Amino acid sequence: MMCAFQGLHPGTGDMENSAIENLIRICWTKASGVDISSGDERDLQQKDELYTASVIFTRGTHDGSLSLALAEPLARMVSAHMFQKPQAEVSLDDIQDCLKELVNVLAGNIKVNFFGDSELSRPTISFGNDALLSLFKIDAIFQKRFLAVGGEEFIIQVCQTT
Repeated sequence: MMCAFQGLHPGTGDMENSAIENLIRICWTKASGVDISSGDERDLQQKDELYTASVIFTRGTHDGSLSLALAEPLARMVSAHMFQKPQAEVSLDDIQDCLKELVNVLAGNIKVNFFGDSELSRPTISFGNDALLSLFKIDAIFQKRFLAVGGEEFIIQVCQTT
C-alpha cells in the first residue's frame, strides 16, 4: 500500500522529522483504520500494558531499521479492523500478522520517499518488556510516541546505521 505523499524527492535523504511524521500519520491511518489524536505526547500517560513490537531492517543506500510498538489494546483494535472481525475473536497470530503488515507498509513508504534504493528484511516480532527494550536504539534519527484516537499509544522509531 503506497501512501500519497507530496513534497519529497525520493531517495534524496531529506529526513526532516516533520516530513517523516507526516508520512507516518498518513500511512498509519490508511493501513490501520485508526486515526491519530490531535493531542500531543504530553497527553500520553505511562501505562502498565504489554507491548508488541515489530522491526524491519533496510539494507542498501540506507542501512537501518524501522520499529513499531503498540500497546495490546491498540494492537487488538487494529488487528480487528484489518481482518474484519470482532476484537474478542482476534488471536495472537492475527496480532502478529497485523503488526508485520503495518511495519512493512510504513517501512516501504519511508524507503520509497527517503531511502532510495534499499531492500527490506522480513519483519520480526517481540512481546512484553522485551518489545520496548528492543525498540530503543541510540542511532535513532526519528522516534515518536503517538496517541491514537481512543487514548492508546504506539511508538515508531527510524534508525540509521553508519
